[in-house]
Amino acid sequence: MPEFPGGNDSLIYYIRDNFILPRYASSPDTLATIYVTFVVDYFGYVQDVQNLNRVHPRVDHNAVNVIKGMPQWKPGRQDGEPVNVKNTVPIRVPAPRSIPSFLRGKSPFIELAYDEEAYEAGVFLGTMENPEFPKGEKALASFIRQHYKTPATAAQKKVSGTAKLSFIVTPAGKVTRIKTMSNLGHGIEENLTETLSQMPAWKPGVDKGLPQFVKRTLEFQITNGKATFKAIVPSEYDQVDFD
Repeated sequence: MPEFPGGNDSLIYYIRDNFILPRYASSPDTLATIYVTFVVDYFGYVQDVQNLNRVHPRVDHNAVNVIKGMPQWKPGRQDGEPVNVKNTVPIRVPAPRSIPSFLRGKSPFIELAYDEEAYEAGVFLGTMENPEFPKGEKALASFIRQHYKTPATAAQKKVSGTAKLSFIVTPAGKVTRIKTMSNLGHGIEENLTETLSQMPAWKPGVDKGLPQFVKRTLEFQITNGKATFKAIVPSEYDQVDFD
């Protein structure tokens, strides 16, 4: 069989030291196991890394990455000749505490095909370095003032209140998946969505030295239909309660 440099104990230490556990709503007293399969080729290099099951989108992604980053193995042999050998490694992590809506009616521990929407449950909500709008929040407030267009009907009806929208900042700083979390209507949320879609790239959020997908939620003060940036507020996962 193939052998990790230093043997099985060294493999355990490698995973422990290099696997990055993302932040997600978890149950510290309950563990889940993700199984990652891969091929050690006849040169000892790791190939064809895949998840055999799913635990959480960010966990799944990071588990694959830690296996892909392994050093060269001592290759397996058959009849004295080096050959390709398939291996499976288990990684145990805290089980997700709540089941996101995209898994409704399904177990989060079986093999699933995640669509793009699934990854919202895997973004970081708090990082060592949060994403930043270029030149900070004052510049963000100025950007909103310059680009937001007050809807005529909202101005006529003197609509006032608090609008709330969320979005994802990717590791490249791109703003994506903008969602409205308020319902003032009269075109306010639609125009805010259009404004946020025009934002330049943000400085990405960083955790343990690596850029991450991070969710940001913004609140706006609406006065007679006019929007003023209010604050960046805590974000929450899309959670669903099950009986």
